[in-house]
Amino acid sequence: MPLTKRQVKDICLWHTSNFRTCRYCTQDELDQTKFYCLKQSSKKAIVDTEVKEYFKKMKTSNQDPNKQGLPLGDNCKGYPIMKYLEQGLDKGV
Repeated sequence: MPLTKRQVKDICLWHTSNFRTCRYCTQDELDQTKFYCLKQSSKKAIVDTEVKEYFKKMKTSNQDPNKQGLPLGDNCKGYPIMKYLEQGLDKGV
């Protein structure tokens, strides 16, 4: 698995479903047990643009973006997408 289970649970906060969950964490489309970090990929710009638009939308509708249950966190330095090498703060890779 590209990101270790401990990284996904303790750092990415994948299962918490709130604004602290890392916005750069994503599941593999074909294997739902694998997770990747998009922070060091070209998809980071797409995620950042979506989050920026989301904040604009919340501001115009006078809502708190942190109370909507969407991932907005920036929880680590990021990892390149590796299909076969486990990565995470607990691996030191």
